[in-house]
Parts: sequence; C-alpha cells; structure tokens
Amino acid sequence: CTSNSSACDDKPLAYYDASTRSSYGALYNWYTATAGTGTYNTSSGTVSSSICPKGWRLPTSGTNGDFAILDIAWGGTGEGRANANTYSTFTGAYTSGSNGGFDLPGYIDGSSLKNVGTLGIWWSSTAYSSDRAHYLDLYSGNTRVLPQSYNYKYVGVSVRCIMEPPKTMQNTACSSLPEGQTSALSDARDNQAYTVYRFPTTGTAGTNYPTGMAGYCLMTKDLSLGYVTGGSVTKDADLTLTADDSAAADTITARPNGSGWSTTNSDNNRQYMNGPQSGHEAESSHSYYSYGAAQKVCPKGWRLPTRAEYNNIATFMGGNSSTGSSNIRNTPYNFVFGGFYSGGWNNVGSYGRYWSSTKYDSSRGYYLYFVSSTLGTTYTYKYNGFSVRCVATS
Repeated sequence: CTSNSSACDDKPLAYYDASTRSSYGALYNWYTATAGTGTYNTSSGTVSSSICPKGWRLPTSGTNGDFAILDIAWGGTGEGRANANTYSTFTGAYTSGSNGGFDLPGYIDGSSLKNVGTLGIWWSSTAYSSDRAHYLDLYSGNTRVLPQSYNYKYVGVSVRCIMEPPKTMQNTACSSLPEGQTSALSDARDNQAYTVYRFPTTGTAGTNYPTGMAGYCLMTKDLSLGYVTGGSVTKDADLTLTADDSAAADTITARPNGSGWSTTNSDNNRQYMNGPQSGHEAESSHSYYSYGAAQKVCPKGWRLPTRAEYNNIATFMGGNSSTGSSNIRNTPYNFVFGGFYSGGWNNVGSYGRYWSSTKYDSSRGYYLYFVSSTLGTTYTYKYNGFSVRCVATS
C-alpha cells in the first residue's frame, strides 16, 4: 500500500523480515505505531496513544520534542545536521547511558525493504501534515542526524518507546485527569498509591457535581503519610515536610500509639499518629492529624476542603440523611468510618470525621462528619486527630 491517502495511512500495517527481526525488530506505519490515533486527517499536534507498553509512549518531535532534546544532550543542535560525533553517540553500542544503541533497520515502502544497514528511522507521536508525520532519521552515508525529519504515514519504520515519569499528585495537574473517572496517582513523599476522582465540568451544579466544585479532584482514599515505611517517611517518625512536595514546609510531631498526645487547642498543635485500631483495620488504616497538622500535610498543589465545600459535597451526596451518608461512603468517594483519636480511639467503625480548612475560632475548627443516618459539618477542638482528604483545582 503506497498511496498518500486514508486508503493506506489509516490501515494497521506492520512488517518484519524473518532474517533481520532479531536484530532490527518490526516496522510499522504511523497509524499502527500510534495505536490508530494518528490518521491521515491528523495534520498537527501530538497524538495521545501508541503501541508502546503501559507507562511508556512514543517520543515527541519538534523544537522542544524528545528527539531534539536527545540530540542536544548528545552534542547536536536539536535541528539536525551531519555530525560524526553525535551520529556515533546515537548508533554506538549502549554503555552506561552514554550511547543510544540505535541500529539501522531501513524502512519499507510498499513491498520493498530499503536501506537496511545504512538508514534508521523512528516514528514520533507528532504529525507534520495530513499525510506525513515526524520521525528521527539517522543515515550512515554522511553520519546524519535529523531529529525533526518527516515522511509519509504509510511508510513502515521502527519504533522506540520512552518511559513516562511516574504520575504523582505533586506532578499531575487535576485538569489533565479524565472527568467523571477515578485515576491512580501516588504521593511523591512516600510513594503510597492513592485514587483520585475528578468531578465533571459539564452538567448541573448540585446534580452532576457539587456546587462550585466543577472539575475538582478529590482524593478517594484517606491520607496516610507516615503510616508505612517507605521513601523518606518512616512509620511513627516526625514528618518533615518541604515546600517542594507538601502544601507547606513544617514538621509534624509523631505520637506513636498515641503516646503523649497533646490537648493544646491551637494551630501550633501539629501532631499525628498512625492507625489502625485492632479489629478495625479496614476503617482506620491511615494516619490521623490534629487540625494544625491537617492544614500542612496535603501534597503540593492540594489542600483541605473548606467548610463550604464540604457542605456542598454533603448536599450533592443527598444531604443530612442516611442517603447522604451512604453515598459518601460508596464508590467512587469511599469515605470511611475512621472515627478519631483523642487520647484514645473513638467511634472507629461507626463515625467519620474529616478536617476542613475553616476555623470556628482560635481553639476550634470545622470538620465533616457522618454516621449511618447523618451527614454534615460542625466544629470541635483542634487537638483531635481526624482523617484527611485533600482536593485540587488545577
């Protein structure tokens, strides 16, 4: 298939030669390399999918694309030219990251395999025009490196994938997550996995999303920073928060097993302890924070909901009723009867309490609460250890 049209460009085409596959792999047209998202009519921009493994993707092209960045890192200009040193770095055998190990598999145009051993071409995810797409081009004839070259989409060339950086709450914009769906992210501070739900941005306030919270992201698992050993956080150790990855820089005092739990009613009371209570692991397998600690502990880019936002969430769930309580505890929101800690365990398995960011007065703060028949907000003393959920808006 050799026409510059949807007849060839929008067909799944792949090729390999039995004699060269072990050395050079397979060749793919752009439609196949982009898992059907790059079509004849895709005339600009970068497509979102590829045949790469999960967590990997095709490199991008263009002035600031991945191929240009790699070319610059290895001595090129990012725009391409004959350069023996840069070329040898791309094609040299891989050694400790200093060489790319790019071979020269050639390409296939229709039924003809061409330039094996002298030319290498690798698709990017970036379109050039309706019938062409960008790729990296290496040619042995003049030791050429062209990181922003382009060719017809029906041509079969090679594919190399690059790994996506891990998606964390700190480096993932809420606005980039799919609406009305749950996504998996991690907390960069200790690599714990969390689920996050993004409210829709369309529809009716109070029906399709809480009033004033269109497009908000809400954690659907209680914050557990400090609960496990991993990353830079050790169970039952003080939490040292930095502005690079936390809502604010501070130190949160650990109270192992509740030992020394302070009853000071002020914002300066910043303490936490770990669950779970024996026999209630399903509800209390997270950390509990005083009001002052809760204001600091969300990941960077996230914060506690305000009282008004929690009231809007409660209304959205069905209000102060058994229906509201049931809805907030069901998928995808999954709030739990975590109870609270205040010199001892209280109401684990029958009561949920989550700090908001809103003060009532100097010694008390507002929180979300629910039992099996009730859902709403009220206030209490700041020394209580409650659960935490965070929200993001961008």
